[in-house]
Amino acid sequence: MKISVVTPSFNQGQYLQQAIDSVTQQSHADWEHIIYDGESTDNSIEILEAYQEKYPDKVKFISESDTGQSDALNKGLRKATGDIVVWLSTDDWFEPGAFQAVVKHFKEHSEVGMVYGKCLAYNTTNGQAEEYLLPTQEFSLDALLNETMFMAYITVFWRRELLDSVGYFDESLHFSMDKDYYIRIGLETTIELLPVVLGHFRIHEESKTGGRADQFWKESRAVSRKYGGKFFSVEWQREMSGRLSIVTTLLPRAIKRIIYRFLVMFGMEYQGMDIALEFKKTPPEKTRICIVNYDMYNVSHPGGGVFGGSEVQLFQLVEELRRSYGDGYDIHVVSAIQDIPKLVCENDITYWQVRNTASTNIFVGFWRTLKLLLDFQRINADIYISRSASFEVGLVAWFCKMARKRGVYMTASDIDVNGEFIDSASWLASKSYRYGLHNTTEFFAQNSNHQSLLEKMGAHVTLLPNGFLLRKDELGAIKDSILWVGRAHEMKQPMVFLRLAEAFPDEQFVMICNKGDEVLFTSVQQEVNALSNVTFHDQVDFDVIGEYFSKAKLFVNTSRVEGFPNTFIQAGLHGTPIMSLSANPDNIITEHALGWVAQNSFETLRALLDDILSNPRQLQEAGDNGSQYFRKHHSIERVSKILHEELTRLIQ
Repeated sequence: MKISVVTPSFNQGQYLQQAIDSVTQQSHADWEHIIYDGESTDNSIEILEAYQEKYPDKVKFISESDTGQSDALNKGLRKATGDIVVWLSTDDWFEPGAFQAVVKHFKEHSEVGMVYGKCLAYNTTNGQAEEYLLPTQEFSLDALLNETMFMAYITVFWRRELLDSVGYFDESLHFSMDKDYYIRIGLETTIELLPVVLGHFRIHEESKTGGRADQFWKESRAVSRKYGGKFFSVEWQREMSGRLSIVTTLLPRAIKRIIYRFLVMFGMEYQGMDIALEFKKTPPEKTRICIVNYDMYNVSHPGGGVFGGSEVQLFQLVEELRRSYGDGYDIHVVSAIQDIPKLVCENDITYWQVRNTASTNIFVGFWRTLKLLLDFQRINADIYISRSASFEVGLVAWFCKMARKRGVYMTASDIDVNGEFIDSASWLASKSYRYGLHNTTEFFAQNSNHQSLLEKMGAHVTLLPNGFLLRKDELGAIKDSILWVGRAHEMKQPMVFLRLAEAFPDEQFVMICNKGDEVLFTSVQQEVNALSNVTFHDQVDFDVIGEYFSKAKLFVNTSRVEGFPNTFIQAGLHGTPIMSLSANPDNIITEHALGWVAQNSFETLRALLDDILSNPRQLQEAGDNGSQYFRKHHSIERVSKILHEELTRLIQ
């Protein structure tokens, strides 16, 4: 496939040679370079004549007047004879091997009409040269219309046949003709991201985008509106922020600070704050992560309050990230902590005290929501992470969309993806969560079932299994009890475990039940008091719960719905087999002989236990299988490595 490179040029002799050399030195030899010169008065003509003499069949240049860059581009495109066309400015240059990568992709994907890639910026506006990777994301027509999605034109290649159906650049535009053209092609054919560096974009004082930001954004907004972009687009916000900065000069400092916080929260900035090329700022040495989870703080603080498997998993991941990659992360956690200062820093983790947004008073709920958004803005993280279905999932997604941040959602249970939360939650929580699912672009799924359901929505989903840290000092204990761990919630069905204990009065049962539903919790306590073979604990500190798994000969799960229970991993790591009423994520219990599943039947559960107790060898075999399986697939070190790699990808 032949590539036609079109270059408009005017008095750019100082950059011209590097641009042309980046074409002639490509490993893919089937190319032509068409340069339209606007009657330059520097040394450009001499340079072009020398290259035309050296490459008479490949380098072609015409020097004549034009009405602007779009006019020169269109003249060059009309002379193109290649299968693929690309626009190269004289002050930019291609990455070696770029042509070969593009041709390969087009040959393998006949349905794709345009591709674009990653781009390295070469910035000299601060008096010294800086080079860094510009932000790139998967193509989305909606993002291109409303969110200033960045496609560096030097990395954009398209099939020449599209010139017949889409046409040429709009010559009335001088700053956003590329955006206008990409939108038109996006309406016509498939555009894909090629995740490799294809070009280098030079930013200097004389470049159009770098020097005339106001005109750039005004024209960009007009293009968005032309194709039906949202009225409150990012372009409109930027234009209004410039006007507001003039008005606010007359206001007191305190009022200006309040206004500025809201501007930033909505992605707006004061004029003069380098709004045209905000990506030129050098990225921080550490990636700042904000985790939104109200109860995570309780995991590491005995008696602090109720927490569940979701909080345990987040806590362990954060701790392992800090241990293994501490120099690369600045971690902030938003938690509903009571009776502590606004900010608490422990083990290099910053906890922010907030109030739960849920309230029976609509005004209180609104005020807490507003304060939470302001805290998000103050934290100013690179990535915001929420886990398990809640109202806050939508809030995080909305904030990330407005503030142009990366938002990530982690599943924690089947109800997160099967529609149960949406059907059972309050109207507001349901609507917010649904919004969050449809406006979050990055997901971490607990198991393959969650992954497949989310991928049907067109989302990018990474399988991130639960992981756990094994303490060696907890191993080797005598196993003599049957264990249940959970909280008082109808999904966990604690009463089923007590019915099982009643059916086997000669066995010792241990129940660890955190307070959830107070009515159910009280009923559980009353039932336990009537059973002499059940030892009950209403709360066990996270640091010592491993001892109970170590002493258990069997772990019982009676939940109606689960994602991937941490308790399965805890049991397996301690060599304790699993007996589950119904939960069997990815069929791991049956496929890997880790225990037994009762297919949601109490009678089957009772019969299984009777058979197991009569043949203790089965317990040993299932326990050994679990120990091997979970150590291999669910060590916290392995899982945190997957998370670290994905977070690094998101930042890049």
